[in-house]
Amino acid sequence: MKSSMTAAAFAALLAMVFTTLPAQAAEDEWKFEVTPYVWAPGMKGDVTVGNREAGFDYSFNDIVKYVDKGGGILGGAQYDRWVFWGQVDYFQLSNDLNTPAGGKLTVDLTIATAAVGYQFDGWSKGQTFDVMIGEQHTRLTTETTFNAIGTFDNGRTLNDTVLVLRPSIPLSENWRFNPTLAYGKGDSESTYTLWPQFQYHFTKTWETRIGYRRLHYTVENDSGSNKLNITFSGPILGIGATF
Repeated sequence: MKSSMTAAAFAALLAMVFTTLPAQAAEDEWKFEVTPYVWAPGMKGDVTVGNREAGFDYSFNDIVKYVDKGGGILGGAQYDRWVFWGQVDYFQLSNDLNTPAGGKLTVDLTIATAAVGYQFDGWSKGQTFDVMIGEQHTRLTTETTFNAIGTFDNGRTLNDTVLVLRPSIPLSENWRFNPTLAYGKGDSESTYTLWPQFQYHFTKTWETRIGYRRLHYTVENDSGSNKLNITFSGPILGIGATF
């Protein structure tokens, strides 16, 4: 009797092992995501030069008149519990200068972020929590052209180390709430991103993201006499694929 019970238990154990093996193998496969998106940010902040301070506040309707091109793309990969994430934004704006001789100002802004980390389980079924660390690269270039004089270029590059937190909370079979929070510093005194977003899978492969993104920088020179606080914020919409 004892022998038959042991054999039955062993058979049940083997069945459980072989049943779970395919699922474990599937978890260890690579997963990828690529999502192009459109971000419609306004721009608000203030600049201090010496003892002088000035503020600015431009809505997206103000900015869109001067946008020549722009857009963004995010990508991600996962192997087992290891997660990899990257994002690039690019904008080019231009405007005619109000000078007697005439001219043009062109601004190029590139923001690129890459991070790697680990995925933890959440507090209930289906929830996950990604913790990542990475680098955020920001490049701002201005080109000022005076028709009677010539062209003058100026650029500033910021490299900041960022901590990225990305929980994922299922709301239904197809909907998930995926906020992204990031904070960092380096060449900037501080930079942060707040990005609440909803993700909808309308097929197994295709998805859409709808959210609102806020990106902030505080930048100072070495002496602290010049300071810039600038915030980009606005709705974001993307359509991507997972495979």
